Amino acid sequence: MEKQYSLSAVLFGLAFYLLLPNLVTDFSNRNLFEKEKLTIEFDTNLNSFLIHPPNVSGVISDPKDPSFKFGIFFKVLNFDAKKKFEIKAISDNQQVVKDENIIIESLNLTLKIKIKPSNVGYSNLLITCKNGDEEASITINYAASAFEQESGVNTYWHTGITDASAALAIDNNYMLVADDEKNKLLLYFRNLSGLPIKEFDYSTSLNLSDGNQDNFKEVDCEAGVASLKKSGRAYWLGSMSNSETSFKQEPNRNRLFATEMTGVGKDFSIKTLDYTDGLRKAIIKYGDAKGFKLSKCGSFGHSSKVDDGFNIEGMCFAPDSSTLYICFRAPILPDSNKTKSLIIPILNFEKWFDEGHKISKISFDEPILIDLGERGIRDIIAVSDGTYAIIAGKADDKSNFSIYSWSGKREDAPQETKMFIPKDSKPEALLEFIDGSGNQFLQILSDNGSTPFYNDGVKGKYLIPEFKKFRDDYLQLN
Repeated sequence: MEKQYSLSAVLFGLAFYLLLPNLVTDFSNRNLFEKEKLTIEFDTNLNSFLIHPPNVSGVISDPKDPSFKFGIFFKVLNFDAKKKFEIKAISDNQQVVKDENIIIESLNLTLKIKIKPSNVGYSNLLITCKNGDEEASITINYAASAFEQESGVNTYWHTGITDASAALAIDNNYMLVADDEKNKLLLYFRNLSGLPIKEFDYSTSLNLSDGNQDNFKEVDCEAGVASLKKSGRAYWLGSMSNSETSFKQEPNRNRLFATEMTGVGKDFSIKTLDYTDGLRKAIIKYGDAKGFKLSKCGSFGHSSKVDDGFNIEGMCFAPDSSTLYICFRAPILPDSNKTKSLIIPILNFEKWFDEGHKISKISFDEPILIDLGERGIRDIIAVSDGTYAIIAGKADDKSNFSIYSWSGKREDAPQETKMFIPKDSKPEALLEFIDGSGNQFLQILSDNGSTPFYNDGVKGKYLIPEFKKFRDDYLQLN
């Protein structure tokens, strides 16, 4: 009897015939039953989010350095337990990291490496595992920076950015830090060194006019303050300064904007509300009327980092909780005797600003001039005892910083505290911290954008994110 074949069987046979050459080639190139190769890779589940290997930055002799405190985890795949297993680590720059200072801990098929750098610089660390005749390796691109512990100062090194310029304390565990060059707000642990938990880019929310969709020029955010009346509300301000190179006016730096914060830790979120870009013009008009010549200070072609420049770096609420103090790094006034820094108060700020909608006409109070020893205001915060802490510095970039205490009242003079400021710090932001025993600390964040961390002459701001860092010093208040 003649066999009958279904249409589907015929089609299957035809397809197999057409694919046969490819199948033969594939089988000839590999053995489907061949054991997969030994592999070593970074363990993303175990590694702390404070570091992102393969690029890792460490700090010499710093026990809080994440790559030493927590270590870097690896997992070994396709391991044959019947065969001998070996692991070794080799540094290609023994001056920076000695082989014996790459500490290996083996936990079954999980490996942990701790790194103790000896000198400043870069080193590629080759981690190799051998299982019988098989070998696999992975490289850590490592960079070590210097750190000399100052007596009485507790220092953390946060990575990911260098240009810390303003900050808000969320609580005792978290802080929100502004990067004045990247239009970002970043959430960091206050008591752990390393990378941020989250970052928020506000470039697309402020209708920035100078730049394009992929390259917004900076707002140069230099001041931030939390509302005392609206939970979760915060306000942020650009420096309103001219360009540091061409001294031309930078419209994006005139932004004053509001944010709404919700959640805690990994659930923390920020929403940008609205903004105004007209405050600079209003301040200059008001300052000119008061005889401060602010239009000249902020004119095209004039540097902002001189005694008669125009540069805002501080913002806080006055003792009445509704007046907002706008605080200047420059100018230093008056013209005849440049000894005092300028504060211009905005009355009923939140009623005027209303998240950026400006529902009423702006109203300034009389300017306040305070003597900070010929210095301007780099940051100012209200502390828990009802007073204000001020970090003061010269209008230029020279290191001549000092900390003052002030009542916040125009009739009272600020008092220099003589608190020790670490020699390598470049203060740009202040926070208050109170520990579990009630001890009060002043937390000083530095802008390290110009710091060459690795003895190669490259400023911190030009490094890859994992190698960028800024210092964070805790000083106990008397």
